[in-house]
Parts: sequence; structure tokens; C-alpha cells
Amino acid sequence: MIGMIGILSSAFGVSGCEDEVRDLILKDIQSHCDTVETDSMGNLICLKKGTKGFDKKLMLTAHMDEVGFIISDITKDGYLRFMAVGGIDPRIVVGKRVVIGINKIPGVIGDKPPHFDTDSGGK
Repeated sequence: MIGMIGILSSAFGVSGCEDEVRDLILKDIQSHCDTVETDSMGNLICLKKGTKGFDKKLMLTAHMDEVGFIISDITKDGYLRFMAVGGIDPRIVVGKRVVIGINKIPGVIGDKPPHFDTDSGGK
């Protein structure tokens, strides 16, 4: 059985598209909070009032977003060109599975073999 951390880790939450993650957090935390609001940037601000007699306050913060990609072009052959959103090392992405868009279309990142790359001396 998958726990909440697994559910959140599997949710689609590339920077700027954190709605799925936000909805999951809200569903799980809302009943434990006195107030819940979402600001203009999409941040969740949840308040749980403490018991009387304590003058200390505690703030917990966390990111909802994850690194990902944004499609920058679709070639005439149907290939997708993309750019990183966040800090992704391009050397490690070839062969990685991805999901694309709100319909979560599965895909795999590929690249031209070096001998086909005209920038590296190929034909």
C-alpha cells in the first residue's frame, strides 16, 4: 500500500503546475487546520492555533513543485523539443521516462546518436 509520501511524490507538480500536489495536500490537511488559504502565487497557507500559555510559534515550510520540462517545439515529424524547468543535468535525461501534460501521456527522452550530430563532426 502506498503512503502519503508516495502519493505526493507521484503527483504531477512541475513548477507552475502544482495544482495536483496542492489538491492532495489540501485534502489531507484541511481538517487539521483552523484556516487554509491559497495566495496569488498558489502557495498554501495553513494555520493551526496552539494552546494558550505558549508564547513560541512554529512555522513549517516546504516546496510543492518539482523540476521538469516545458515543450518548446513540435517538429514536423512529431518529435517534442523541450527545455528544463529547474535544475536538471541534461547528461542524465536520455532514456528517462516522462509524462506529458495533464493527460499524462507516457514518453521516453531520446537523442540523436553522436555520429548523426553535425555539431560534433558527424554527417
